Amino acid sequence: MKTTTATPSYSRCAAYRSSRLIVVYLIAGLFFYVNLHGQEIEGLGKFTGDFRARFESADQESRDASDALTLRSRVGFETLEMEGFKLFVEGSDVQALDDDSYLGFPGPGATVIADPEGTDLNRATVTYSNQGFTAIVGRQRIILDGARFVGNVGWRQREQTFDAATLKFQDGPLTASIGHIDRVKRIFGPDAPSGALRTFDSNSQLVNGSYQLTDTLVVGTYAYLFEFDNARANSSDTTGISLKGSHELDTSTLNFHIETAQQRSGGGSPLNYSTQYHHLVLGMKVASVTFSGGLEILGSDNGVGFKTPLATLHKFNGWADAFLSTPADGLQDLYFSVGTKVEAVDLAIAYHDFSTRENERFLGGELDLQAAWTIADRVRCIAKYANLQGRNGILDAEKFWLEANFSF
Repeated sequence: MKTTTATPSYSRCAAYRSSRLIVVYLIAGLFFYVNLHGQEIEGLGKFTGDFRARFESADQESRDASDALTLRSRVGFETLEMEGFKLFVEGSDVQALDDDSYLGFPGPGATVIADPEGTDLNRATVTYSNQGFTAIVGRQRIILDGARFVGNVGWRQREQTFDAATLKFQDGPLTASIGHIDRVKRIFGPDAPSGALRTFDSNSQLVNGSYQLTDTLVVGTYAYLFEFDNARANSSDTTGISLKGSHELDTSTLNFHIETAQQRSGGGSPLNYSTQYHHLVLGMKVASVTFSGGLEILGSDNGVGFKTPLATLHKFNGWADAFLSTPADGLQDLYFSVGTKVEAVDLAIAYHDFSTRENERFLGGELDLQAAWTIADRVRCIAKYANLQGRNGILDAEKFWLEANFSF
């Protein structure tokens, strides 16, 4: 097995060049901000926008290392509310800022950096709100319950959005939503080499609800019926329930999250399986330090692992993205994290211990590090590192990111 050192694979010259280019494009973002922020078309609405310049270095065992310096630009326009209605449209563009080539789609060759270049329509919605009801029709952002099952894949440069109709209702402690998804615009963009990478053709239904039992205790439930005409193996029916809460002590705060779900093949899937999902998180905040530990279990049945095709997967099971699909024997992720703030810098460290659900074969360990800080009113910087030492078929991987985010 290859041993990955703690030294990132990118060169100092590449990192220095990338840092300079990030500064240049932040200045460009400031130009857009000065010219568009607060600009309103009288009686119609206002502009919105955000820019993200990122350097990413990725090195996976048995593949060539990859570097990518990219800029994601999003500019939109939102109308004023008129009789409860609002319109919103937003375009997105991703460009490589240097001459280095990288593999932006899943495939053989170099380590994948899933930020392909291209321009597309990111969101276009009609929203109606009235007395606790909000209805949205069109290409929209959907994030449910921490994005474990339905999310926007916000870490990647190109966002996952949904051609959908959603209805949300909120009344006191009760929140409920339903939705129908006609198409999923995936992160690989319109130039991806296959139709299922570009979009999921969908006939999927979403039901989600929560009720605040007390000031510190919330119960939630959901049903996600996924049907994808061009990716039948990802079709499934999932139902679940969760409970989360917190408790104040003299000098600290305890919090917890408990969740369980059942999934079976559905929506015309050619597979035949039924399996479960469980997640337990316990945390404590003492002064400015937050400690957290959890166990996430994704089961399997008939050689099929629990499926989460619409999740923000980077958020779960380690930042090296080794488990974008659940192994055939399932996955157990035992993890611990510590976060704090030193001066103006938010720091976090996490460790994951991976094994299969069936037979509990060790799959490796991963160390994740992050620092985030604000350098101006609207500029947020992040440096992040992941080092996975894989076992039993899981490949070693090492990744580093340096990015700056600017929004208005």
